[in-house]
Order: sequence, then structure tokens, then C-alpha cells
Amino acid sequence: MDIPNIHSYIVTIKDDTSFIDKKIPDLKFPGDLPYTIIQGINGSKLSSQDYIDLDIAKDPNWKVSEGDLDLIQPDWWEHEVYDGELGCAISHVKAWETAYKDGHDYALILEDDFKYKSQTPWEEVFKIIPNFDLTYLGRVKIHKEKEETPIPNHPNWVDPVYSFNASSYILSKQALKILVEQYVPIFRHNLITPDEFLNIADRKTDRIDILKKYQHLPPLSVVAPLIEYIGQSSTGEGVIVTKPEIYNDDETWNKKYLSPFLFSINYPYIIEELSQEIYTHPLFTPQFCTELLKVSTNEPWLLTDNYLVQSLDKLGLNKLVNKVIEDYLLELWSNVWNLESYDVNWETTKSYIILSNPNSPIGGLQHDNCDIKLEIKLNEYELGNKIFPKYKFITPSLNVGDALVYPGNVTHKCGYRPSPTQICNLVSYVNIKY
Repeated sequence: MDIPNIHSYIVTIKDDTSFIDKKIPDLKFPGDLPYTIIQGINGSKLSSQDYIDLDIAKDPNWKVSEGDLDLIQPDWWEHEVYDGELGCAISHVKAWETAYKDGHDYALILEDDFKYKSQTPWEEVFKIIPNFDLTYLGRVKIHKEKEETPIPNHPNWVDPVYSFNASSYILSKQALKILVEQYVPIFRHNLITPDEFLNIADRKTDRIDILKKYQHLPPLSVVAPLIEYIGQSSTGEGVIVTKPEIYNDDETWNKKYLSPFLFSINYPYIIEELSQEIYTHPLFTPQFCTELLKVSTNEPWLLTDNYLVQSLDKLGLNKLVNKVIEDYLLELWSNVWNLESYDVNWETTKSYIILSNPNSPIGGLQHDNCDIKLEIKLNEYELGNKIFPKYKFITPSLNVGDALVYPGNVTHKCGYRPSPTQICNLVSYVNIKY
């Protein structure tokens, strides 16, 4: 068997890479497989200055609203690019650039959590790769119902439809030249998950809007196996991109992030009136508050009126908060307001995180432009209470995760008292359909 000039580039964000030596034999490569470890980028640890130094940026058009595009699984795109996805993408770029500079005929790109699934027919692979720019060794077919065109004389290989999995693939020297010289200058400033990017490079993506940035560039020719030879470990850490747990809207979410009082037999009575139509009640756990603040750094904050604002819609969490309002709070609030005969206008019900500078006011006295204002305390701070001058009332200090709720519009003009420490609250503007 003639072995081509192939070199592997293994991407990892781990400091200790000794485990990779033990995994290489799993590939059952004929002979010695030379490899280079690519120290990847941990996207969650990048500062704003790092973005400048690395000359990188997330694709600003990645997030789409449900229904905007005919997508196979819309929730994949209902958030901005995650820090982890950015880190994964720029790590793959680093591998391509290194491989291109090294000048080998072929580069086997692996993420460090690669996993043996089935014996790779290396002799057949060596016959196939001269005819294609990109050769997958494992992938997940997204459009399972679509037929794929077989490759002549290679019955287990096809021209793939839309597929994900960038954990094991081979790039030719020509592909590396095209990617590094033509695609990467655009991609660096429009980073998305490499799984999607590779589909853009071979014109198989569902994201036609993103493809337009690259439409003028030469597409890559791609081949993929019907059998998954090299997959991805479900327990590997390396450059796997996972959503933070706060995004996982499953059966455990409510128990983890909502106050247990919302599930108690005393649920109708947990709402307490502090002053005229100004109420408080438990809502979120401290863990929710901590994790929300952590993911809030994934996107740039907007500076306005001496304080910072972060949109939950931009973070991809507005729907989750609206679901909590719908499932738990409307019934609770109906104990004090007649809401049974009204529907919430979910399109205009939005939530934001506000973050003050110490000793700085958050705006001035104002009427909130909504029917019901909901505020949740996200951190411990001194003073920072809410003032309602008309009712000569200052709110007491609440527990982290507790809610303050009151009518918006014209009846409850209010403002914050400055705090010597940073104030961080989640605020929701709830509107009713009349």
C-alpha cells in the first residue's frame, strides 16, 4: 500500500496532551502517522483585547428568528455565536494555516475527542482523496430523507448532502490553499461553528444568507462515507461545543433554576404586597442568577444613561423567560390583578439585564413603558433600592432571585437609589393585548 504524504493536526485546548499519544493507535493507520498538536483557543476566556489581537469577530448575522428561514432545526440558529463555537472555529483555522505552511499533500484534521467507530479503509481512502478537496471520515447527515449520489467504484462513499461533524476530515493541499488564501480572510471576521462553515465551503448549507459572503469563491469538492469511521466521544472535552446548562429547556430546568416556592402548596400566597400595587415574590434560584450573569458576557453590552444593558433576546434566552412568565407568573399575578380575560403580547414582552456602575444612578425617575414591570435581583448590592415618590415608598432589600413587580405606564413613576456597589437586575417589560 502506497501511503501518501499525509500529516495529522490535532486540535485541543487542554494543557496536558499526553493522552493523545495513547489515542493515535486507535486510528489503526498503516504505519506511523506523524502529527502536530494545535493548541486551540478557549473562546470563553477571550477578552475584548484578545479579539483585537487575534483579528477575529463573530458572524453578526448568525442568529435568526424562528420562521425567518426554512431550517431543519431552527433552535440551532436562535442564538448569537457562542464563545465556544468561536473558539472552535478559530482553532480549526489555526490548524489549516499551520498545515498550509507545512506544505504536506494532505492534512488529517482531528479534534482531540476523536473516537474509533469502525475500521477506516485506509487503502480506499488513499485512492479517494486525490479526487476531492475535503474527505470526511465521519459525519452526521442532517437531511436524512435526502438521497446522496454514490461515488463511482466506491460503493460506501457519496457526495454528501448537508452534514455536520468537523471532528475528523482530510484536506488536500489545494483545499488548504483555497481556504487559507480566500475563505479565511472573510471567515476570521464572521466566525461560526466549523461544522456549518464546511457546508458553506461545499455549498450544501441551509444558511443561504451566510453563503452569500462566500458565493464568489471556488467551492470545495467533498466526499463522505456512508459508514462513520471516526466519530466524536460524547465525554471528550477538547473543543466540543456545548450549550451552557441554562439554555437546556428540559425537565430538570425548572427544578434547578426556579424557586421551590413556585411548586409548593402555598403557591397562591407567596406574592406579598409591599405598598400600593407593588409586590414581591420568589422566582429564580441564586444559581440561575449566577449562570445568567456568566453567559451575559457572551455579547457586547449597550451603554445608555450611565448603565449597561444586555438583551436576553440577543443572548437567546428571551423565550425561556417568557415561558416562565406564562407558565408560573400570570396565574400568580391574577391573584392581585384581573388578568384572566387578557392575553400577553409576547412579541413586545422583552427582557434585559441592567448593570450599573458603583455610585452612579440608573437613569432618573421614569414611567416604565409597559403594562407590568418585572424586576429580578441578580446580585447582592448595598442600597440600590427602588423609589416610588408618589407612594412615599422605598423597597426593602430583596433576596437574590426574588422578583419585584408593579404596574408600568403612568401610575408608578420610580427610580433607583445609587449604590456604592454594582447593581445587576433582570428586568422584563410585560405587555397585554387589549
